[in-house]
Amino acid sequence: MKKVVLSVIMLCLGTSLFAQVIFTQDFSSGTMPPTGWTIFGNTSNWVISQTNNAGGALPEGRLKNSPAFTGYMRLISPLIDLTGQTSVIIQFKHMFEGANFILGVDTRSNYGAWNNVWTLTPTASISGSTVIIPVSNADIGSNKFQLALYINGSSANMLNWYFDDIQILSPMPVDAMMAGCDIPNSFMHAKEVTGKVANLGVAAITSMDVNWQINDGAIHTTHYDGLNLGTGEQYSYFCNDSINEAPGTYTFKVWVSGVNGSTGPDGNPDNDLITKDITIHEYFALRRPMFEEFTSSTCSPCANFNATALNPFIEAHGNELTLVKYQMNWPGSGDIY
Repeated sequence: MKKVVLSVIMLCLGTSLFAQVIFTQDFSSGTMPPTGWTIFGNTSNWVISQTNNAGGALPEGRLKNSPAFTGYMRLISPLIDLTGQTSVIIQFKHMFEGANFILGVDTRSNYGAWNNVWTLTPTASISGSTVIIPVSNADIGSNKFQLALYINGSSANMLNWYFDDIQILSPMPVDAMMAGCDIPNSFMHAKEVTGKVANLGVAAITSMDVNWQINDGAIHTTHYDGLNLGTGEQYSYFCNDSINEAPGTYTFKVWVSGVNGSTGPDGNPDNDLITKDITIHEYFALRRPMFEEFTSSTCSPCANFNATALNPFIEAHGNELTLVKYQMNWPGSGDIY
């Protein structure tokens, strides 16, 4: 079950005590905006979605393109006490459908001016991923700190922005996070083990081990050396051994260890491991989805959306689908087709 937390979780490792999670929002309350949050712009576009497209657990936040809008809109956090902090990490999961649209994160203190800490202008849709933003600007240390997820653009250029698990973290001295694993839930034959490790700690990561295991079988370890992974940076790993099991259903685990030559866990062992159930098939019955597109030369937003979102998607996946197009006599009469 998801929980909304506005507190500091203390982790005791050996003789050291570190503050890690300062603030988190996972939208499990089912209300938008969540308690204490505010929306600048059209509240109807910000909703709760019973999906996990961003990569978290159900439910998640969603910004949809209807009703139509142009310009800035923000989802603004409640006041957060960062007294004593000199730097933090803002982290969240997201997935975006669209292109040529500005996504961003701002911070402010004492209700002052917004300061940008992250901006992205995607040229294509973004699959579920984790964003990690180190922040050490003048807003940090305030007892009236706020962050905001914002968008800027025309709704004609996007379908949805899904987001989840917004966190503010106080960096530990050493903290490697298993940020992602590219192994699908089902596949055939051998599969390479790839993904990402992120550095959430203060110290650079210079070496580490990435390990994976099927059920309770042998542990496969790949060592990485000569790294220089700074705070907030992510590293794409490619393990030496591939999954090559007989058809069946298995529990797959992948984790990071041995950070900077250590023999024990790092500062936060809770984020070192990803576990997922996988099914290896002997055969696949291939199915081709059919898409139906309704458009009209009398619809001015259609051309922009086709050029920036739909056409690039069709070009990338045209061999995987069947497309049927319908020219409509709507929203105005006189479609030339």
